[in-house]
Amino acid sequence: MLCLRSHYHCLQLAVVGKEHQQEKESLVMRYVQAEHITNELVERLQKAETKLLEWTKERDSALGKWKVLKEEKAKLTELCDSKVV
Repeated sequence: MLCLRSHYHCLQLAVVGKEHQQEKESLVMRYVQAEHITNELVERLQKAETKLLEWTKERDSALGKWKVLKEEKAKLTELCDSKVV
């Protein structure tokens, strides 16, 4: 009788051990998937930051050109006004 109980408990432990192993594998897979998604998002973020820097440089360059053109326009306007008078 003691032997049957012991065998039954061993079977129960084996089942519980298998369930825990499956749960562990499931958690590992979820971790791997989360890591993969995180890596993709980090890569996308880095690309977006690079584009933002490029666009900021382009904007600053365009603003500089606009400022120069605005100053030239003011000079030309002043020159034209002085010739008209």
